[in-house]
This record gives sequence, structure tokens and C-alpha cells, in this order.
Amino acid sequence: MSIRTFDTDGIYILIGDYCDIGRTTISDSQLADINSLSADKKRRERELTYTLINRAAGIYTRRFGFLAGATLGHHANGAPFLNTDRKINISISHCRSGACIALSDVSQNFGIDIEDSSDKLARVKSKFISECEEKIIDSDMLLWAWTIKEAVYKAAGTPGLSLRDGITIEPVMQSRPEIAAGFSLMASAMAAGNIYRCLSLSEPNRCITISVM
Repeated sequence: MSIRTFDTDGIYILIGDYCDIGRTTISDSQLADINSLSADKKRRERELTYTLINRAAGIYTRRFGFLAGATLGHHANGAPFLNTDRKINISISHCRSGACIALSDVSQNFGIDIEDSSDKLARVKSKFISECEEKIIDSDMLLWAWTIKEAVYKAAGTPGLSLRDGITIEPVMQSRPEIAAGFSLMASAMAAGNIYRCLSLSEPNRCITISVM
């Protein structure tokens, strides 16, 4: 599957699978960063992340062209950042089948999450779904709900925020094409006194959600 691109609210989203890794596009500094990781899984994830960053630089040249070859760093709370002279906000997520990134040169809080379908979500439902949310979220919506909670957690930037009690999902609605082209579901969520707009894309056996405050 080839890399897919979407944009909403000034945020540019790229989604790829591990077969999309483009080793010939990875810079020497990016390669050095990849090789500094000890686990094969982490190296593979970083390879795909850099492939997506470099693809964004090629597609959105005027906005992100300077990101070609840029490396990642991480804040003390684990949030990623790009080692560049210009301020670019980035959110990253990986799953077994692929990864996604969200980029913006506009100052705003957002987070992205990608997750494969899994029976495990039903077993741990009580850890991230509250009693009130159980009234609107049935078993076939757990994957969607998990990605919303994870994306909002990243956007909120509040360490220790409870997925179950600190983030509340409001009723879901179909996405309006004029404001969210490419996304199939839209919902809102509350966290730390703020409202987050959540757009979700369902793919075979996985879900991607972008959350924007």
C-alpha cells in the first residue's frame, strides 16, 4: 500500500506501511539515528517515520521542504520534535502494520494515533472506557475509541492523564466531507477542561485518529 496523505485544520497527515520504507531517501544523519537504536522493532519504526517525514518534504515543498533529512529528538515527557531551525509541530504513531505522522507549522495542540484491531481491547476496556461512555460505545467501536483517547492524550500534553476518567468522548457523528475530506467519523472529546475535535479514518483492520484542540 502506498503512502496516503490528508490535511485538515492546517495539519498535514501521512500514513504508510512498512513496505513503504524508502532507504534511499534516508539521510546520513537519519541513518545514524536509526543505527543508534538497539531494538530491530524501534529501528524499523524510525525508518518508516523518516520515510514519511522525507515524503512530506517532497510533497509539500514550500511548507516542509526544509525537513528533508531532518532528525528527531524527544522532550523529557517523550513527545517528539524535529531538529530544525524552524518550529514545526509533529505527532507520531506506530502500530504493527505501519505508522503515521502529523505535521503543522501553525501553533496548535494536536495528536495522532494509529492502531491495529485486536481482541485485547475488549479485555482491557474498563481501563480506558468509563461507565458513561459504555452507553455510546459498543464492542465494535473500541478500536475507534482507543485511538481517540490516545490522540487526545498526546494533544493534551498532560503527563499521567487518565485515559478512562481524564478523557471523555462525546457522541460520534458522520464526518462532514466539506470540513474533513477523507475522514469517515468525527467526534469531540473533553480533557483537562479543553474540547478536542477528533477525526477518524477506518482502514481494513486498523484505525487512525487525529485530535485537535
